[in-house]
Amino acid sequence: MSSDCILEADHPPVYLEQGNLTQSGRVAPIQQIECAVPVSARCEIQNRRWVCVFNDTSIRMKRIQCEGCAYPRDPLILRDSCGIQCYIPKSTYKHVPNTPLEIITHVILLCIITYVISKLGSTRPPSEAYDYSTEYDYSHEEYTSSSYESSSSTHGSSCCLSDRR
Repeated sequence: MSSDCILEADHPPVYLEQGNLTQSGRVAPIQQIECAVPVSARCEIQNRRWVCVFNDTSIRMKRIQCEGCAYPRDPLILRDSCGIQCYIPKSTYKHVPNTPLEIITHVILLCIITYVISKLGSTRPPSEAYDYSTEYDYSHEEYTSSSYESSSSTHGSSCCLSDRR
């Protein structure tokens, strides 16, 4: 057994940096950290599981991979051969426009949305927007209350049932 091979449970804490490669023996080295954003981490075994603490609290560990000394799932691993993959949960990821083209696109889109919403709210000219007096026209004689009274007095108590006689 090589002095570089240890039980995974006995592996001391490791400090991983994005851009650095792992130690290797049987296979090619891998990235210590594979992540979409620059990050570093401190990883250690706790209760038979790897636990990593990142310098950015929104980052989460997806997977850890260590090189087995003799074969892929060997309980003896090569010291400092572990690499991790990480991710940013969608709920914490906030894209901030950082190029002039993205900023201009967002401003134009916001202006278009504001214009459309303002047009949806007002279909009448502004001078008539709140004038409800012209909504109904009661000027026709057949709809006035005096017309109703005169027809009810001539036809008895039922104004609308002209078929009953």
